Amino acid sequence: MLPIFTLALLGTLLMTSADAQSAATTTEQPVDYAQLLQELQPRMMFEFTELNLNAYLLNHAELYAMPEGFVSPHISFGEGLIEVSALTRLLFVPTRVRVSMAPEVVHGRLHLKVERIHAGPIRLPSGFHRGAADTISGVVNDFLDHNRVQLLSVCAATGLIRITAQAGPAEGVPAGTP
Repeated sequence: MLPIFTLALLGTLLMTSADAQSAATTTEQPVDYAQLLQELQPRMMFEFTELNLNAYLLNHAELYAMPEGFVSPHISFGEGLIEVSALTRLLFVPTRVRVSMAPEVVHGRLHLKVERIHAGPIRLPSGFHRGAADTISGVVNDFLDHNRVQLLSVCAATGLIRITAQAGPAEGVPAGTP
């Protein structure tokens, strides 16, 4: 009787050990966060500081195509404005060109309205921005579309920007469908 009990106990322990290993393996599988967000449809708020965004730009400069002749991009935030700038040479003098834009949400997408442009201390005509507003909003809107996220609000304040967005269901899947 004892050998059968021992075999049964050993079998149970081995089976439990295998189940535990299987469960551990299952929990180690990567989570598909995009699918999770599409199904849960959360409202999300993000806050980015100038310091963090500029460090990211510096560390990942190869990811962003700057217009020819422009280097050292920088982002700053003021009350209701996003300012992007870069160094370039104007009349053989290194000059920081700054484009200040007011962010707004139009039908769940980012729209940037050029407010003013400066080359050093000199104010320039609005056409000089060389498509900066369209390029930046295009990159952001492509990211939102790719991740099926709708922009709800954008608020620029001194030193930071707050963004509220709503994740949506996968294409062709009605909201609330499992």
